[in-house]
Amino acid sequence: MQRSKLILLIFAVIIFAAVPQNALADSVSVSASISAEINVEIHSEPRPQPVTYTGVIVDCRGLGLQRVMSPVIQNETGEIIYGDKDLDFDKITEIGMAEYATEIESTSRAGSHPLIVRAIKLNNFNSNPVLSNADAQKILITNEISGYLKNLNVVFLTD
Repeated sequence: MQRSKLILLIFAVIIFAAVPQNALADSVSVSASISAEINVEIHSEPRPQPVTYTGVIVDCRGLGLQRVMSPVIQNETGEIIYGDKDLDFDKITEIGMAEYATEIESTSRAGSHPLIVRAIKLNNFNSNPVLSNADAQKILITNEISGYLKNLNVVFLTD
């Protein structure tokens, strides 16, 4: 009797090891009984969809941001992530490259679900926000989904 339980346990471990573990939301349960019956159940939960941001708000309060006609956003290594390419000149002429606001509630340009990041410093005579590399990467990744940078859905919070 003990030998059959050991065989069942080994068999259960082998089956468990064969179940794909690459999905984070999947859970696996294995049960064995003395009658040599093994049940394997895979429960899959719905995976969350990527967040679709409608724009970006760069919080520059307390840094002394100066307003300019052609601002750019850089990461901490100096790479420009917004302001130097793929922008519609006619749209820039009509609404500007970014909106400057003193409160998040006073702006609608970034849409109903904006990504909010904090500038770590300013460059170019305090006119261009610099973001951490992590925040800059977050903007580039989320922009791939909705294209809010191309739509100029950019707001700078100032004092």
